[in-house]
Amino acid sequence: RDLGVPVVAVERDPDAKNIARAKDRRLPVVIGDGSDHRTLRGLSIRTARALATVTSDDVENIAVAVAARRLHGGLHIALRAGDGDATSEVQSLFHIGVVRDVYRIAGSALGAVVVGYDVREAFPYQGTMYLVGETGEIEPFVLPRGND
Repeated sequence: RDLGVPVVAVERDPDAKNIARAKDRRLPVVIGDGSDHRTLRGLSIRTARALATVTSDDVENIAVAVAARRLHGGLHIALRAGDGDATSEVQSLFHIGVVRDVYRIAGSALGAVVVGYDVREAFPYQGTMYLVGETGEIEPFVLPRGND
């Protein structure tokens, strides 16, 4: 939204705690099943620029992405996945877009903090984890080796 791109959130549970957070940020929320074709059509998925499916349920994220891909073959998709094996399998089987292993990202950031880095963000790029420091500097993260 900060870039001027319209955004809408879809949530299956009308009592989910993140609905209030989204509404506080003036983000429109549709109550429905993001993997249901009718819901996706109602959200004009065929004309959407991109889709981010970021629930805490890996299987749900995959279902949403596959359903959206069926309706819009060229859709840019970012998908949250839980572990390296699932991430690799999803990318190779479904060809559905960018799949990120959030546990690896968070684990790398936490590991960097533990060994003394001042980390604000972390992101993977072409097999390397990068850290973003307090002043915005970006550097690749390589865990220092201990004395063997």
